[in-house]
Amino acid sequence: MMYFIPYLLLSLIFLFLWLVEKRNHKKELSVRFTCLFIFVVFFSFRGFVAWDWISYYDWFNLPNDEQILNVCRDKGFAVFMIIVRFITDDYHVFIFINSIIDLYLLHKIFNEYAKYNYALMFFLYFTLYIDVEMDMLRNIKSILLFFYSLRFVKTNTKIYLILNIVGLLMHSSSIIYFILSLFIFKQFNRRLVLVLFVLGNVLFLTQMGVFSALFRPISSVANLGEFQFIYEAYSNSERYSAQYGVSYGYVEKLISFIFIYSYSSRIIKYDQRLRPLVNMYYFFVLLGFYFSDFMIIVGRGGLLLRFSYIILFPALLQVIRIGQIRKMYIIFISLYLLSRMVLVTNNIMYEYENVLTGAHSFWERKYKVNDYVIDKV
Repeated sequence: MMYFIPYLLLSLIFLFLWLVEKRNHKKELSVRFTCLFIFVVFFSFRGFVAWDWISYYDWFNLPNDEQILNVCRDKGFAVFMIIVRFITDDYHVFIFINSIIDLYLLHKIFNEYAKYNYALMFFLYFTLYIDVEMDMLRNIKSILLFFYSLRFVKTNTKIYLILNIVGLLMHSSSIIYFILSLFIFKQFNRRLVLVLFVLGNVLFLTQMGVFSALFRPISSVANLGEFQFIYEAYSNSERYSAQYGVSYGYVEKLISFIFIYSYSSRIIKYDQRLRPLVNMYYFFVLLGFYFSDFMIIVGRGGLLLRFSYIILFPALLQVIRIGQIRKMYIIFISLYLLSRMVLVTNNIMYEYENVLTGAHSFWERKYKVNDYVIDKV
């Protein structure tokens, strides 16, 4: 079964809309409306698709609110779920409200940076965050709230802090944003960045376990509590402790870093607001190289950082002056993102269903995917 077909078709539609938007600026408004409409229909009305609906459905249907607060460690999201339950007991309405909130934040972010690249940003989001949008309902709220909050850094620091506190309550991993805020608004030493990039490549290609080499000596002399328990649990898992190797993704990261590093001055000159996003992209690449021996850190940490690429990519295209190089880079990135999305979605968990056209019930869907889930777990 080719489960990826609906996702591939929608990705190509977003690319087509971008070409329309670029070639005929008068159609910008209709392109934007079409992007918003596609998102609402595809995500807000989806059935039981991807992985985490099993947990979220069970949480949403717990007998009382106290149990939701107990099972959900991220209390902000637990309160959000309780509020929605006060409005409706329909899980699909809960998903609809979730998606509409995500779409509102996406629209605000894209509208802030898009210059005839609105559809392109949707293409990038769709291919890079399809699994996050469908599965990680808590994570995506904290990610979008942070990138939305960047508009308030200089104009209203109170709103900036409030939005990120809400994001932290949605998912605890967003504590990283508070730490990064100490660095990303500064001008980085370009030579230092380049040295760290080259050294990171050496460590990655030689598969030297940097994280394990640092963590084990520390944990042997200090009690790290719950963090140590989490580390041991993940390190004993073949799925989460496996190292990343040389792949299409590595080549993409290598090429994209070289482009963004080489054009960083022009990107920032093009839009001063992009400095923290350039720096976040540096952190994203270096994280993948230095902690490649611990997949869960690269995966979860990367989710928080790689959204910067969605905003940087259109800006990068604006400052690459050699048309042939720009076209080749667009083709390369598009093929990479499409192939990545196909790999993510080509399994029965991503068999797409829509409640508007008819979708299986929770128990029908669970029975259908049960063998696949057991095999993967």
